[in-house]
Amino acid sequence: WNAQIVELCDAANALLDEKAAAFDELRELEKNAPEALARVQELRTAIEPRIAQAEQELASLGQRYAATALSTVADNPAQARQRIAFADDQLTEAQSDLGAGHGGEAAVGIRAAEEAVDQARLLTEAVTKVGDDLKKAEAAIAPMIADLRQDLATAGAMPDAAGRLAPAIAATQQAVDAASAATSQSTALAPLQVLENLEAANTQ
Repeated sequence: WNAQIVELCDAANALLDEKAAAFDELRELEKNAPEALARVQELRTAIEPRIAQAEQELASLGQRYAATALSTVADNPAQARQRIAFADDQLTEAQSDLGAGHGGEAAVGIRAAEEAVDQARLLTEAVTKVGDDLKKAEAAIAPMIADLRQDLATAGAMPDAAGRLAPAIAATQQAVDAASAATSQSTALAPLQVLENLEAANTQ
C-alpha cells in the first residue's frame, strides 16, 4: 500500500513537471498578450486562402482518383474551417479579456486559438501531401509493371518440372493484368492500392 502511494505521488509529480513548461509559456504569453493576439490573428488570416486552395485541390484530385484513395483527407477542409471558427471565438474572447484587464484569461484563449490555427494548417497540408503521394505512386506503376513482365519472361523460361513456379507466375500475371486495367482508365484511380498489389506480387 505504501509503495502504491509512492508510485501515485511520482506519477502526479511527473505530470506536474510536464505541465510546468506549458504554465511558464502561458505566463510569458500573458506578458506580451497584445502582441501575441495580433500575431495569431495574422496567422488566422493567412490560413483562410490555404483552406480554399485545399478545397480546390481536393476537388481536382477527385476528378482523377477514387473516393477511397482520398478518404483520409476527404473532410479535411471542413475540419479546418471548424478549427478556424473555434479560433475566431477564442480570439474574440481574448480581445474582450484584454480590454477588461484579464491577461491570464486572454493568454489561455490566445494559446487555444493558436493551436486551432496550427491544426487547420496541418489539415490543409495533408491534402497536398496525399495528392503528391498519389501522383508518385501513379508514376511508379508503369516501371513496376515493366519490371514484373521481365521477371515473368525469365520465370517462364526456367524449368519447372515440379510445378512450383507455375502458381507464382499465374498470380503475378494476374496482378499485372489487373494493374494494367486499373491504370488504363482516366478516372477513379487508386494508385496506392495498385502499387501495393504489384509490390506484393513482386515479392512473391
